[in-house]
This record gives sequence, C-alpha cells and structure tokens, in this order.
Amino acid sequence: MGDAAFGMVGMDVETAVREKIGVLTILLNNSVMGGYDRSMPIATARYATGRLTGDYTAVATGLALLIECMTSLVTANPLLAEALERTALGARHRQNGAVIALDLARFVDLAEFRRQAGRLARAIKALPPQPGMEILLPGERGARAAEQRRRDGIPVPDAVLEELRHLMEEPA
Repeated sequence: MGDAAFGMVGMDVETAVREKIGVLTILLNNSVMGGYDRSMPIATARYATGRLTGDYTAVATGLALLIECMTSLVTANPLLAEALERTALGARHRQNGAVIALDLARFVDLAEFRRQAGRLARAIKALPPQPGMEILLPGERGARAAEQRRRDGIPVPDAVLEELRHLMEEPA
C-alpha cells in the first residue's frame, strides 16, 4: 500500500484487528498516488496531481508506537517487540486493548470544556465545504444511517435475500 493509501484506508486495519484477521502492512513511502497518471494524465503532467507532501509512513509509525505503548506496555503484555524480535510469542496472533477513562474535571472546568467543545464543533461546521459536500462531525453519519434504518429498515442485497429464501425452504 502506498503512503497516501494508508492515510485514506488505515481504518481497515482496525477492522481486521477487530475481526482477528492477521495484518501485515507494508508502506511504500514514495509520495505518489497511484493511478492518477492514467485517470488524469494532463493534470498529472502539468500540475503533478499524483504527487503529495507529508510523510504518512511517519504518521503510521507514530500511531503504531503510540497504540503499542497505550495498549501493550500499559497492560504489561508487549506485542510489537515480541514480533520484531521474532520470538515464539511474537509469532502467535495476540491482541491487546485498553480503555482509558479520563476525569476531565481534574484538568478543566466541565462547563468550560463543554463550551469549548461546542465552539470547536461550530467552527468546524462553519468551514466552507467542497462543492457538493457536507462537513460532518464524528457520529453524524452513523446517527443518520441508524435513523434511516429505523425508519426504512436495513437494506439487504437481492442475492442475500434469495439465498435466505432458499435456506428457509430447505428441510430442517
């Protein structure tokens, strides 16, 4: 996967971990977004639209180290060093998780925190969106989907419905 791809689809790693699917991600840090030369050849040649700045490999590395420290070292169950050192324990699939609860009142007045969080949300929502797009805050898309599914039901592809009908017709 390229460096830009990780920035766009890095959450797929979370899905794989949650579903207990082993993951090995190799990042190619070449600052090129693949396919742009084929889909936008003139813009790529004139304006280098397939090139980007930023170091997604460094971002991914930093996030991995942060998560390792927060979920493995804090729980006294190191994973990354075991895997990197190729120990027997590191060869096995293992996962860690940690829940961190913060008492915000120990750091900031809660009423002020809520005011500032609301201010930040309003400032983000006031940004000019790209044409035809909408700025959403975390949770808004999911809340809309949940409301639509409560109202209209959960969409099921025709092929799945057909398979379920066949299963219902089979003798038990």
